[in-house]
Amino acid sequence: MKSWSDYVDDWAVDWDFRGDLRQPWHCGRTRRDRGLALRTPVVTYDAPGQYRILVRVVDLLGHATDRSVPWEVVA
Repeated sequence: MKSWSDYVDDWAVDWDFRGDLRQPWHCGRTRRDRGLALRTPVVTYDAPGQYRILVRVVDLLGHATDRSVPWEVVA
């Protein structure tokens, strides 16, 4: 292991979190492809307002950690 990201097996981002992961962007390793994207696609919102972004990271041992942050989109 050479980097912190070597310990990450899977991660997801829900750009409009409302209590459950409904349609998150997701990236995970597979047995055939051990690569892992460390950047998400650019996301745009349809309307200004308050949003909550949730990031879920799963490590190689299967432990999941969630972090949510408020986000304000202005016109």
